[in-house]
Amino acid sequence: TMPPSPTSSTSLLHGGSFTHDESDEESGYTPMPPNNTIPSTTINPPDQPKNNLPHNQEINSPASFATNRQNLHFSSSAPLDESNLVSMDQALLRTSSLRFTSFIIVLCGTGMFFDGIELSLLPFLLPILQREWALSPFETGLLGSSVFFGMIIGAFSGGILSDRIGRKWIFVLAPLLTTVMGLASAFSPGFLAFWVLRMIVGVALGSSIPIDYSFLMEFVHTEYRGTVLSVLNVFSGLGGTLESVLAWYILTDHPNRWRLLVFCSSFPGIIVVLCRYMLVPESPRWLVMRGEQEKAFNVFQRIATMSGKVMPDGWRNSDGSRAVHFVGAVGASFGDSEQSLSILEQVQHLFDSKFLVTTCCLLPIWFLLSCGGWGFQLLIPTLLIRVHAANPFSAILFMSVLSGSSFLFTILFVERFPRKLFLCIGFVTCGAVLATLGAWENIYYVILVGSVVNFLSTFPWSILYLYTSEVFPTPIRSTGLGLCSTFTRIGGITTPILGELLLQYGNLYPFLLYGIAFLTAGLISIMLPYETWKMELSDTVQKEPSIRKEELRAHTFQGNNTSGGGTGSSEARVSLLSQC
Repeated sequence: TMPPSPTSSTSLLHGGSFTHDESDEESGYTPMPPNNTIPSTTINPPDQPKNNLPHNQEINSPASFATNRQNLHFSSSAPLDESNLVSMDQALLRTSSLRFTSFIIVLCGTGMFFDGIELSLLPFLLPILQREWALSPFETGLLGSSVFFGMIIGAFSGGILSDRIGRKWIFVLAPLLTTVMGLASAFSPGFLAFWVLRMIVGVALGSSIPIDYSFLMEFVHTEYRGTVLSVLNVFSGLGGTLESVLAWYILTDHPNRWRLLVFCSSFPGIIVVLCRYMLVPESPRWLVMRGEQEKAFNVFQRIATMSGKVMPDGWRNSDGSRAVHFVGAVGASFGDSEQSLSILEQVQHLFDSKFLVTTCCLLPIWFLLSCGGWGFQLLIPTLLIRVHAANPFSAILFMSVLSGSSFLFTILFVERFPRKLFLCIGFVTCGAVLATLGAWENIYYVILVGSVVNFLSTFPWSILYLYTSEVFPTPIRSTGLGLCSTFTRIGGITTPILGELLLQYGNLYPFLLYGIAFLTAGLISIMLPYETWKMELSDTVQKEPSIRKEELRAHTFQGNNTSGGGTGSSEARVSLLSQC
């Protein structure tokens, strides 16, 4: 089993004596005391007076749980024994395993895999279709934007629907629509039919990406969230690399076989749909948010079975019924008002006082990164042809493989530095390099700088997906990620048209514009008000999504501050990070 998070929630202990062995201590698991040692307590409704936690009090300690227990409320009025409250992180720690986590990563990664294929497919097809169908520069740019027109619809609507009807439905239907429409587009008779079918593919892809991130995040323990979601982005690189291999094998010397390339790119989706439908459970965190305690308990039982474990002692009564009550992060449960949020209320919560600045910063960041990143991916084949590359397919394949080291870099360092630090440095550096890509028409220079841009643009994208998924709470997580993804697709629509028009005046201008977009996004990321590094997921819209940067010292380095020494070095490290 994975080692516990230093911030993971534990059951409340009021008193009484009970025994536990050293293995429990080492694993971080606090066994539940017998029911007769803890008085039964009725949880007060939300209109009762609330106690605020001291600023420097450990947020997950038994003391803070006891102090804050009046804030808890449940849809049921039945008395609850506080020893039977189990947080999401604690439940995942006791039932999940590396085997189950790897299984979920693979199934969620297929959405990123298809996204990587799609973003790599159109750049290979555009020069061929431009000649075959005699397209103008505007029509060529419009064709390059076809997928993003659909993604605008899918990203926002898919996020809202998954927050309302469940993660699994969208998780299954999105790849099904991608596969069917992708296969159909291989038989398109002309420009209009191909544009419409690829636009519908974009609807499916747009709804898939936010769900993949939200779904995976809700199955992962806090301590490993950054690493696991970084692994998820590897699948996008694998999809792009596979598409480069297929294009090199199918299109080299035979550009008229582009329909075969489209067909082969969509066919694996059949297997993905079947696996997701038959093997994946609903998100237990979403079920708890909706008040479906029994269904969440069954999901954890299924996770334990798939992980080769048994349900922990004390989770069942003698008659086999459920003996625990699941709550969200930091001992917070969900109220009835959050179980029935309307679509308008979901969107309104993104712009209330707690999330307004965050949302207004994230939306332009996502837009600008799509302009720079998708514009670079779209025009790099054309630039290679202009600098007389002998085989542009092999050059792109080389850049794709070389940029794969960026995923390894992200996995190794994602949990060692704050998210905002990663975003700012990554975007600014990438923008500075990208702005010079078209300055010198030399094949070796283009391949070298293109490889560096591929590396520098990959890991900030991973961190941005991670940050956005962490900063919004469970009731609006997919909605927030979907809205941000919508702005990404708007950027994807505009950048091909602008790029094709600017390319007529020289190779420098479009890449200079894309570099400025990355630089601007990096500067905006400094203004994000919250740092989500090492923070538990928020499960309620009634509280701020995470601890502000001025509180990061007390939360992140709490162990040093309570151990009686070494606080100076911890404060110095936090001060240095804050200055960065």
